[in-house]
Amino acid sequence: KTEGSALIPKGTVFPGCTDVNECAIENPCGSYSTCISKVGSRQCTCKRGYHFKSLGYSSIPQSLLSESIILNRGQPWNSSNECTLNDNCLSYFDEPSSGRFGCGNIADCDSSIGGRQCTCPEGYYIKGAGISAYFPDDAVFTECLPSDSCNYDFDPTRLGEYGCDKELYGQNTVECIPMNNGRICKCPAGFNVKRSTSDTSLFIPNGDLFAGCTDVDECAIANPCGPNAVCTDPELSSRRCACKPGYHLSSRGHTGFSESDIQTQAISIIGDEPWDPVNNCTQNNNCDVNFDSPSTGSYGCGVETYNNMEVSCQSGLLERTCTCPRGFAIIGTVATQSLSIPAGQTFPGCHDMNECELYGPYENAQCENTAFLERTITCDPGFYVTPPNIAVVVLTENQPFTGCLDFNECNFGCPDTVRTVACYDSTSNSAILPNTRICACPPGYSPSGFPQSSNITLTGSELFGGCVGMLC
Repeated sequence: KTEGSALIPKGTVFPGCTDVNECAIENPCGSYSTCISKVGSRQCTCKRGYHFKSLGYSSIPQSLLSESIILNRGQPWNSSNECTLNDNCLSYFDEPSSGRFGCGNIADCDSSIGGRQCTCPEGYYIKGAGISAYFPDDAVFTECLPSDSCNYDFDPTRLGEYGCDKELYGQNTVECIPMNNGRICKCPAGFNVKRSTSDTSLFIPNGDLFAGCTDVDECAIANPCGPNAVCTDPELSSRRCACKPGYHLSSRGHTGFSESDIQTQAISIIGDEPWDPVNNCTQNNNCDVNFDSPSTGSYGCGVETYNNMEVSCQSGLLERTCTCPRGFAIIGTVATQSLSIPAGQTFPGCHDMNECELYGPYENAQCENTAFLERTITCDPGFYVTPPNIAVVVLTENQPFTGCLDFNECNFGCPDTVRTVACYDSTSNSAILPNTRICACPPGYSPSGFPQSSNITLTGSELFGGCVGMLC
């Protein structure tokens, strides 16, 4: 029996022949290589990124970079043929140079298995890739180009990695200042770089995107509008300072505002321009009748005088209090002398108080509001204020009225020189009307002129004619 042959017993079918696996021996091709079994031989091929050491280290013909070594059956592997890692940074690694190795003349190169990382120096870029890019060993390195860092369209495949942007912020665009290997993007007045609270400009390396600008909150600065004012940021690159209700801008004086101006006490300030104290909001004088122009009566308490006295006024923040002089009340009321009136509403005026209404009622009397702070009270007939028969009294302001007393009309008497005549009035008999008395003659007599009656009713001081004998 010899290798490749076999004794086949008579009557047994020959199974045939099979190729020997030439790669099944120990160390058929060395490290970093692959072995392929052939008929009677094996083929050793370096893995990608490696070359046969026997070919040297540089200026390898391109044709040999991908060729293999054929070893016949039983031929051992020669360590001088070991596969060695390519130096992909040597531009002359192949011959003639194909550009598949190295990174040109100015870029930094970092070799790795199967390729290299090429990094351009500051101020240069790899078109379509930025500052640095990885190139496989089957890819040709292009070149490092000088950067045009402010040209937004410099690399159409990487828009935004150069320049700033083309947006309008207000009426302006971002200013781009070219720098070595980058650019400074400067936002227009009133804008900050996005994601920043205070930076209006920012250096951005080539290959990085500019985030854009955002409207500055002009109200976020210290003391944006001074005291008693509200700050809003309604427009780009400006702030609006509006006085709170009840205040006006000092810079606009103190009086003579139009009604619309009073309602819109505001001023616009550009950018972060500091607040000028000359514009501080001052509290309105709601007692100034000329606060608006022309005067509408919406401020102050009028200009009229009452019995040569003026209405007093006390100004509040959003209103004023008008107080009528002594003896006068707010129109529409009986005795209210003070009224709080919101700014912008008219004061109704004052009227002379009716002391008769204020300090009544008056039983058995009539009251007349006769003069300033005075009232005249006249007792009804048959009544008096002061004995014996004074029926009229003049009282000042809230001087108390003691009332009218029923007069005893019997004081006028029922005189008769001969007979005793009885007298009755309302003080002795409530059934008798006030201001009257009844003179009653004794039995058998009648009042003179009234022969059929025994008594007579007289009014006030009316005289009694005496009694005469009744006719039979």
